[in-house]
Amino acid sequence: MIEPTATGLGKSILDATALVRNYLVAVGVHDYAVQTQGQSAKVQVAGRLLSPTLEQAAVVSLYRPETKQGDPRLWITGLQRLAQPLDALAVFHFQNALYVVNLTRQDWASLTPDDVHRARPDLDVLRTVMASRQAPSTGLLARLRKLAEGWLPSIGTHDTAVGRTVEWGLGIPMNASKSPDYNGIELKSRRATGTTRMTLYSQVPDWQRSHLSSSAALVDHHGYMRGDVRKLYCSLTGHRANAQGLKLEVEHRSGLLFATDMNNAAFRVVQWDIGLLQRRLREKHAETFWIDVDTRVHDGRGEFRLKSVEHTSGPYHTRLPELLESGSVGVDFLIKRTGTSVKDKGYLFKLAHGGLSHLFPPSSHYALR
Repeated sequence: MIEPTATGLGKSILDATALVRNYLVAVGVHDYAVQTQGQSAKVQVAGRLLSPTLEQAAVVSLYRPETKQGDPRLWITGLQRLAQPLDALAVFHFQNALYVVNLTRQDWASLTPDDVHRARPDLDVLRTVMASRQAPSTGLLARLRKLAEGWLPSIGTHDTAVGRTVEWGLGIPMNASKSPDYNGIELKSRRATGTTRMTLYSQVPDWQRSHLSSSAALVDHHGYMRGDVRKLYCSLTGHRANAQGLKLEVEHRSGLLFATDMNNAAFRVVQWDIGLLQRRLREKHAETFWIDVDTRVHDGRGEFRLKSVEHTSGPYHTRLPELLESGSVGVDFLIKRTGTSVKDKGYLFKLAHGGLSHLFPPSSHYALR
């Protein structure tokens, strides 16, 4: 979102706010962080202005001036014809161009079903955008409905069995990729009757900037003995310390998340960059199918049958710090030492049961059978 000021429109200069900068990085258009100051480093990309009466080519200039510490700036040619001061402009990237739509000057809420389908430059583009984004999810939904016609034998017996079984049914090989599972769509499968937290992704701490610089150091300092094995299997949240005295702490000024030892004068043990965590959330869950399955035991073996899907997209990544503070999102440590061997199963960021509405815009629900 961009809200141009009267001064900005008059001087053909707009501030590239943090939200704009983060979006341009996320869609692979531009990164101001590596751009030098001055006109020679200016970057220009294709743009399109959209309104009910026109779709017009534009040039989007992205630069950092020599003056004022090189604060990130942008300008869109022809913007004065589309916008007035303090109008709300939506900017989105599609087919190698940045599109600009004025949300203030259009009465979007009054559009009727007939209006949505009639020819109009802005609606024509938006229909194309929606069709391109819905194609993978429509195909996946059809495959899941076919898969839901019968029971699937469980692949494994651990907590990961549901997800592995569904991916096996779809022909998706097991992998440790950080990318979404199916044509840009992340798959998260769970038992329909379960109330467990849902794993969003795994992200190791910033070891180079943390006081404890490895999983081995973490389990040695904060672990507990179980027979001959030293373990640190625990959940950390921001609203209270766990049994090991560990608690999450958000520092807004620096944009950092800490695991803090409350038993040791609030000593900060390890840290993560919140900007990185937000980027991981946007990338991993740009579009997600949260799949519920029924379970049964048949001939002594567990089986799953797909039941329903909750389809989310476009996470509210800026809410992540407050969700970490409130305990809606937490982190699991899963580390053990056996002799000199140390293994961890990742640093899992998990969303509390029922928390999807806090992290995502309104979702779509589909029965699979």
